[in-house]
Amino acid sequence: MKLDPRRVDALRRAIAPSGCGLAGVDVFPGATAHSRRPAVVCRFAAADAGLLGEVAEAASRLASARLGLDMGWGVAADLGEGAACWVEYFPGGLHPACIQFTVQALQAAFAAAIAARSGDAADQRAADRERALLDDNPAKDIFVQSRFLIAAARHADIPVHDIGGSNVGWQFGWGSRSDLFFMTASLGDSIPGHQLTWKKQLTKQVLLELGLPTPQGCALGPGDDAVQAAYAIGWPCVVKPVDQAFGIGVTANLQTPGEVNAAAAMARHYSHDILIEAHEAGADYRLMVVDGRLIAAVRRDPPAITGDGQRTIAALLAQLNAGRDGTRAKGYLLPVEADAALAATLASQHLTMSSVLPTGDRLALRSIANFSTGGSAVDVTDRVHPQVRGMAELLATAVGLRTAGIDYITTDITRGHAEVGGGFIEVNAMPRLRLLMLDGRSEEEIGTLVLGERPGRIPVTLIVGSGDALAELEAPARQWAAATPGAAAAGASGVQVGATPLPAAGLSPFTAVAAALRHRAVETLLILWSADDLALFGMPVDQAQRIIVIDKAVDAPWLSDICPDVVAVKSAAAALKAALG
Repeated sequence: MKLDPRRVDALRRAIAPSGCGLAGVDVFPGATAHSRRPAVVCRFAAADAGLLGEVAEAASRLASARLGLDMGWGVAADLGEGAACWVEYFPGGLHPACIQFTVQALQAAFAAAIAARSGDAADQRAADRERALLDDNPAKDIFVQSRFLIAAARHADIPVHDIGGSNVGWQFGWGSRSDLFFMTASLGDSIPGHQLTWKKQLTKQVLLELGLPTPQGCALGPGDDAVQAAYAIGWPCVVKPVDQAFGIGVTANLQTPGEVNAAAAMARHYSHDILIEAHEAGADYRLMVVDGRLIAAVRRDPPAITGDGQRTIAALLAQLNAGRDGTRAKGYLLPVEADAALAATLASQHLTMSSVLPTGDRLALRSIANFSTGGSAVDVTDRVHPQVRGMAELLATAVGLRTAGIDYITTDITRGHAEVGGGFIEVNAMPRLRLLMLDGRSEEEIGTLVLGERPGRIPVTLIVGSGDALAELEAPARQWAAATPGAAAAGASGVQVGATPLPAAGLSPFTAVAAALRHRAVETLLILWSADDLALFGMPVDQAQRIIVIDKAVDAPWLSDICPDVVAVKSAAAALKAALG
């Protein structure tokens, strides 16, 4: 595919001072001789291969930093008439913003290389402008939870497709070997179980019905008296919105009517209905259950600062936040916001942001330990008492959640409920996976646990030939798909999934193939792919079981990288026999 001429001109202007002659830019959503993954390829009539390598690597780093994924790059310097460099783009397909982002990364990398070589102030200003344009580009910011799954899929060579352009919805695998995820929730999670987790009062009732320990509590509507409910439940207590996540609007360890009224007002800012429950003494633990098995447990600690007798709370908070930006490099720790919840926590101790803590005094900045509000965590997986482990596993299975993050509070996680008490607080259907990195696991290992065994590849066979030869195969391919359980065929006239023809109106040949692979009824796929499609898109898939080339339609030795079984035949009839025989 050719890039928009305006984008090519912008790239040519950025490159010009380097002395490299840009001959053209191609975008390949499919596999090519350069890369099995989607890539932007820059062709040069004349260029320094060393400079191209430096630029491609730098552009890859810029893209990787934004996406949180490793993006490939490369240089081909033996093309006879020139050279080329390429950089992968993600998530692939024909996403204009993602393609443009990679092109801008190349522009920024070229400009930075030029400025570094010349030392000229004007070149440095140009490099700064290109970097600013890149930082402002609306390319897809992948949700952190999804990054773990994507990293695991790429590591295991499992295909990844975004759903509807979303940055939180993804398909992993092809056809019958695929699974859909919204963040960390998959098709294996029940809708009733998922909905229960969003209604805290229902979660509490289900916990009671399952015979599991949970603090006493009650839900209040907009006109109900929170203080009266607090007296009925007992002190101290906790106030939270009934339908929020990430610790939003939650205040714990409330001791007085005034604190309850203030906490209720804050909670009602996020939800009409609120929940008041007894405060459970102890530490806050997140128990991660996948496929009915506890795979990890962490103790979540509220963010805290320690006084030095000189600096204000504001200054100590700034120091704490300096090491937190939510990135992989900082352990995904999030900064503590100076918000209403923090002000309430300080006010309950007669403090303000201007107060100076005595030397050695430790101040918890939140009454809750949620990671999203600045909390940190310590791995305790090997310390969880068998009874607590068993209760968590039973709970996740009972509500139909394949992946669940269960919050449990106790004074001692190494002892059972009969010994020290404790209670389940919440069940989360889309738990934060980054907490699991505490025991030394990588993103790939964590993502693999959550992805499970279902995502994978189905057998795909490609027939590559001229348009005329493929036209002969359209009807037989559709007939084969209609007559073969679990089969599908994709060609110029559309997609056939079993007995159902899909017109695939408005789809390019490349996206038509992608559409066929989205259907979970498909167990095997036959693709008719023309030489013109190959030149325009690359291959429609990054891996195939067999490729049949009709009458030397293409001379592409790199096809053996896509498939070890490449067969050359003389006719369309022979191709069909080789594909289906």
